[in-house]
Amino acid sequence: MRRLLTENQLGLLINIFPTANHTRYQHSLGVYHAVCEYILALYNDSENPIFKIFYKKDSCEKTILAALLHDIGHSSFGHELEEVDKEVFSHRKIGKFIINNDSSKDTKGRLLSDIIRKSELDCWGLNVESFLQFLEGKSLIPIEVCLYQCIDGQLDSDKLDYLKRDSIECRVKYGNGIDYQKFLRSLSTFVIEKQEVRIELAIKKKGAASAEAFAFARYQLYQSLYWHHTIRSIKSMYLTSIISVIEGKLNKDKFNATLFSQESIMYYLYLRFIICLPENSLESMILLEKDKKLNDLVSKIEEELQFKCRTDYESGLHDIDKDIQLIYALAEGHDKILITDLVNCKYYKRILEIPLSDFKADEWVSLKEKMTGKKRLELQKNINEGLINMLIKAIQDQSLIRDSLREDKLSESISLIKAKSYLFLIDLPIRGWSASTDDINYISDFTRRHFRDTLNINNEIGHSRIWQEYMGPMMREIALFRVYCHPDALDIIRKVCSANEIRNCVTGYLPAIKKV
Repeated sequence: MRRLLTENQLGLLINIFPTANHTRYQHSLGVYHAVCEYILALYNDSENPIFKIFYKKDSCEKTILAALLHDIGHSSFGHELEEVDKEVFSHRKIGKFIINNDSSKDTKGRLLSDIIRKSELDCWGLNVESFLQFLEGKSLIPIEVCLYQCIDGQLDSDKLDYLKRDSIECRVKYGNGIDYQKFLRSLSTFVIEKQEVRIELAIKKKGAASAEAFAFARYQLYQSLYWHHTIRSIKSMYLTSIISVIEGKLNKDKFNATLFSQESIMYYLYLRFIICLPENSLESMILLEKDKKLNDLVSKIEEELQFKCRTDYESGLHDIDKDIQLIYALAEGHDKILITDLVNCKYYKRILEIPLSDFKADEWVSLKEKMTGKKRLELQKNINEGLINMLIKAIQDQSLIRDSLREDKLSESISLIKAKSYLFLIDLPIRGWSASTDDINYISDFTRRHFRDTLNINNEIGHSRIWQEYMGPMMREIALFRVYCHPDALDIIRKVCSANEIRNCVTGYLPAIKKV
């Protein structure tokens, strides 16, 4: 948990919003506080006693502990790594590994699993396997369905905390539009019988506005914070470098292909140097002693990170997040220059933005698949080459006087940039296009239901259409496919290329986009 004190909740967004220096530790405590208030609100619901009738102490303790530990496997760039491979770098999977880890002990010599399992004064007295199943949303008894939705659902305590906390820390107002007290008074439950009996979270109709404020706050914060064009530039630089490192330097052909894959090597390095798990707890994951090259790589990284304050001081890496330090230690050539530019705030500049709404129906789903892993590098390489050819042709076409003995300064500048770094990068946020596929369940106001002719009294459960019908299209309108260029090339591109020319060039590689 204390490691989360060093993990920024919003990564490098602090470079854009200087007050956004809150951590995942603060967020975890905030979710813990919020889920306690959810449980109290449901238990004290004077109009609907379902939760109180089915209340189980152990189930509520699982929920509270899950709120504390839900991000224990995260890092400052955890979500970016999940975009590289959501299975390998899943923060939930890593969190489960940490809980089951048999090497990390506290000052009393206890493992985290001991603290969960034992019944001492400062322990939880819970079954570890049952808790892990709850954390994954599996094997839930009826009351635990409702409790799980309190930490992972449309209106969960996780969203409530980060929407409000991120708004406060970044000094924007959007998350403050949630009427928290009204929302808590409106929380309720209902029983649904399908293949099995489930007790699900619901909102009383009178609190609909406070619940729907979640959706609008989320939309506004994604537009102004999480998908801000500069933070997406930072993410595109980071993702390009890390995918290139995994596919290049960590290519399994360089190691023992029968034992390793690129992802498993990166997963090991991530747990070792970012999550900071002891070396002896990871030996079973990869048989390091059987591959000298991997041993040498790990030793080199250890040496670089150990002396980073001395060796990397000029590049500014001495006070930068561990995720970036690790990639910098692994990177070579263009990728090392890209990370150095990232650290020095020399961000790539946007030259094209295309909303997902400009794509043909369902084609943006296939684009999402092209923006992960090796496919992303291939698409970026094709677009990069196409744009470079277009740019060089545009420079030649607009040169009014050409002397064979005189070098074209614009072409020379482009060649110099291309030789030392990436000229163009692409980006698309692949998380958060819609809140969920689940609708919010509304129930009638019990004390006034007989005076409402808009509700079906025989079936008092209603659904909100905001998430399904409205929020999806709204989120895809602000989810932009972007092309960025090297900052030194921006003025040249402005001089010789129009936005339509850039767009039409890119559509040659993304035929799902309508041409201008």
